[in-house]
Amino acid sequence: MDKYISLSYVLSPQLSCYNDQLNIQVLPFKNREKELRLKGHVGTHIDVPSHVFENGKKITDYSIERFIYRNVAIARVNLTNNYVEPDDLPDIPRDVDFLIIETGAWKNRQGPTYTNENQGISERTAAYLCSHFPNLKAVGIDSISINAHKDKASGRNAHKIFLGREKEILIVEDMDLSRLGASHIQQLIVAPLFVEDCDGAPCQIIAQLEEPPKYDAIFFDWDGVITDSVNVKTDAFCEMFRQYGETVQHKVMSHHLKNGGMSRYEKFKFYYREYLGEEIDDGKLQELVQQFSSLVKEKVICAPFVQGAVETIQSEAKKGTKLFVVSGTPTGEMKDIVRARRLENFFTDVGGSPSKKEEWVRFFCEKYALDAEKCLFIGDAMADFHAAAVCGTHFIAVKIPGCTTDFPVSVTIKTAVEL
Repeated sequence: MDKYISLSYVLSPQLSCYNDQLNIQVLPFKNREKELRLKGHVGTHIDVPSHVFENGKKITDYSIERFIYRNVAIARVNLTNNYVEPDDLPDIPRDVDFLIIETGAWKNRQGPTYTNENQGISERTAAYLCSHFPNLKAVGIDSISINAHKDKASGRNAHKIFLGREKEILIVEDMDLSRLGASHIQQLIVAPLFVEDCDGAPCQIIAQLEEPPKYDAIFFDWDGVITDSVNVKTDAFCEMFRQYGETVQHKVMSHHLKNGGMSRYEKFKFYYREYLGEEIDDGKLQELVQQFSSLVKEKVICAPFVQGAVETIQSEAKKGTKLFVVSGTPTGEMKDIVRARRLENFFTDVGGSPSKKEEWVRFFCEKYALDAEKCLFIGDAMADFHAAAVCGTHFIAVKIPGCTTDFPVSVTIKTAVEL
């Protein structure tokens, strides 16, 4: 797959233009030189405020940085009416700075309907985008104009809404999306012709594509992988077994550190049976688990992120990789923590104790039709490695300072969260 593609049409006299006007001429000049004659709004082009406002900004009033976009979203719509309405739009990231609206019109670029039956963007949609997406700087469409041919009034008003704001939203029309497919865009560069006193100009649009996801899904442990919170759990176990003396405390802490990823349900039963000689019933177990949660939950929420964790989560989610949390923390508590860290929109699902990690991996693979061989588990404990091994996923170990797990020599080990 190409890393860079053009989203602009090649200018030629054969290119269909708005209202079927003859907008491009390539004429002999002298020797081998050619004379080019073209209008400002021909082929893939950009509209700036002076297009609709007498004293509006012209193309040369902008710096180069204004035409570089790094939060690009693609809204693919199926239209039955003349205009894209707000209800036609899918979910759009709030931080989008360039929105591409794909109607599918590019598929008929050479047909007569492209110029005389085109669909546009309604004034209601323009107002909606302006009010809901504060970082939006430009909107592009694969139609020859945001004015629908059969009802131009709403499209003209949409021009005024986009271009009349204090922080105007520029308009790119007639985008060639034939090479885009299902790709995600990492960066978009719009390079217009800088011609003095112009209200718009043809432009070359260069899209830098995201690298395709290496995995269909990634399963993340939480403590020691997403947040540096292993010591929070260690301190809580130390506190809860303080009354039984230093010997028991030491045994509990040693076992806990060697068995990260093991659920607190299993640990409490093990510690009471092996170190205190007691078998505890479900009531006692739930009481211990609740006491433990009260000691750790807020501290985990406040714990620092592991280096690279947030960046990896964001970049993989942007590529379309399904992301999951699979933790030894109780499921409800883990979901609360994910929400509190404002990461819930990045994860497809969250699973925790009392179910084992391998049970969650199998369940999520079945529920979301995932091939385990195309998935990755990122963990910091042997329980994570075991879950990956029995389920058949790839595995990467994260060992941050304080991690004492000894992984097999065949395991890929990272000191930060990265692929």
